[in-house]
Amino acid sequence: MDKSTFVTTRKLYHYTSFESAIKIIATNTLRFGKLDAMNDINEAYRSIFYGEGLSITEKDVKNALQEYQQLSFTMDKKSTPGYSISAMWGHYAKKGCGVCLVFDSNAIKRLVDTDKSSWCGKINYSKSFDGS
Repeated sequence: MDKSTFVTTRKLYHYTSFESAIKIIATNTLRFGKLDAMNDINEAYRSIFYGEGLSITEKDVKNALQEYQQLSFTMDKKSTPGYSISAMWGHYAKKGCGVCLVFDSNAIKRLVDTDKSSWCGKINYSKSFDGS
């Protein structure tokens, strides 16, 4: 891909360790992680509301999450390119010693769309929950 095509392509960014990046590139494969093993509090069961007065229990949530896997990407923001997010470098790319892989978002979506059991989309996080 030439530079002008790269600049105009919608991109997805995947932060990882150098060792994992080598495996991804060598095998041309991205691996999904178990959702119940995610280390991001916004992606783990802790962000799902359960408890007294609700019909969902912690056990229900843990059991449901064992059925799912995910692969996380980030995108460009209006003021920050997706490859330049300090928290992502620190958390997912071995404290800045890892890699940020760049993907064509349309190519990734086409691959996911070939498997009708998959679903992909932007995640919207909520800071509150009204219980309904």
